[in-house]
Amino acid sequence: MVYFATGQPKNDFYRPGKEGSQLYGNCIVALNANTGQHAWHYQVIHRDLWDLDLPCAPILADFNYKGKPVPGVVQLTKTGNVFLFNRLTGELLSDVEERSVPPSTLLDEQAYPTQPYVRWPQPFSKQVVTRNDLTDRTPEAHADALARFEKADTGWYVPPTQKGVIYYGIHGGAEWSGGAYDPTTGNLYVNANELAWHITMIDINAKEKSAEAFAQHPGRRVYLEKGCVGCHGSERQGNGGIPALTSLSKKYKKPDVVQIVKNGRGAMPAFSQISEDEVQALAEFLLDMESQTAVKQSNQKPVYRAMNYTKFLDKENYPATKAPWGTLNAINLHTGELVWKKPLGEYPELTAKGIPVTGRENFGGCIVTKGGLVFIAATGDEKFRAFDKDTGELLWETTLPFGGYATPSTYVVHGKQYVVIAATGGGKLGTKTGDAYVAFALE
Repeated sequence: MVYFATGQPKNDFYRPGKEGSQLYGNCIVALNANTGQHAWHYQVIHRDLWDLDLPCAPILADFNYKGKPVPGVVQLTKTGNVFLFNRLTGELLSDVEERSVPPSTLLDEQAYPTQPYVRWPQPFSKQVVTRNDLTDRTPEAHADALARFEKADTGWYVPPTQKGVIYYGIHGGAEWSGGAYDPTTGNLYVNANELAWHITMIDINAKEKSAEAFAQHPGRRVYLEKGCVGCHGSERQGNGGIPALTSLSKKYKKPDVVQIVKNGRGAMPAFSQISEDEVQALAEFLLDMESQTAVKQSNQKPVYRAMNYTKFLDKENYPATKAPWGTLNAINLHTGELVWKKPLGEYPELTAKGIPVTGRENFGGCIVTKGGLVFIAATGDEKFRAFDKDTGELLWETTLPFGGYATPSTYVVHGKQYVVIAATGGGKLGTKTGDAYVAFALE
């Protein structure tokens, strides 16, 4: 059998005129490896409007279910859910019920009426932003977070709105690295992000203040309509690790920008589906050039795009929810319960002020050894750490030359065990970049 997970259909937040659950998006799928024939599937989110695609591969794990051994497969999610299946039959073992969710308020968007709610196993990350979740790091940070929270929509699977919606999960819960399973204990180890995001939709055909700007520069419409605004912001200001686009003319000429748009660069995908006129107009807009290109206007029905596709941060760029902001978790698959949860990563400047270790956003996986250790890098503080697999106690840490946004490997040479991590930095966390492999011997 071959097991794999799928992402959500595009666009991320608005797909007018398309009904139903949009199978096979957000599914774990099993195929016969010899014939390619479909064996079974399960959809963990129907008609995903939140960018909550399944980020990681399924994990094969044998565990006990109702006192009997089961050949299992595990799917971790960005929402912190653990879906357990019999990998041979596709039987869902997790306790899941379909619960009603709010409808979309955007014209022509048919949000699916229910979503799977996992009652067991226990989730490993926060799932709904509440008033009690708001940061209390400083009174000023709390007041700012509260003001934005009260203006936005929140709740379980509330579809994106023009008012704005704040929710967990775009960067996990779980991320692309998945988890590590220890068959001797039944514990599954997974690192998680617990940061909220703030998504606000706009109708780019609306008659508002931006209408004059649309008329003056067709490239601005392309910027909004084709989704650039979602990452780089309504004023091209950027967000966290996403660069600002306000001074491109100091570094690039028009042909350079055209090629980047067409071919992509780094984390930015290629925009191969937009017309040549749209590419030219967009490049002119980004370089603050006068428009030389006419772009065909779309119809005047509402066309919604994410204006703010940003992390929910305070004014000092720390998460606007309470810590921990990144965690390492142990979940026992026999019982479905969290064995332990520990903050993963820190902001040294906050620790120096006496603030308990907060955890921080992380990208990269963990491994568990027979000797009782869980190794993980992944964090923006560029540390590599070892934890006790039974208690979660931090046993050892070191600073890498660059961030280790990868999963470690372990191997034995001449009877000696080593652990190695690829440390290249950069990526979504925007730390300094390099190209190192760093290995350590285990005593």
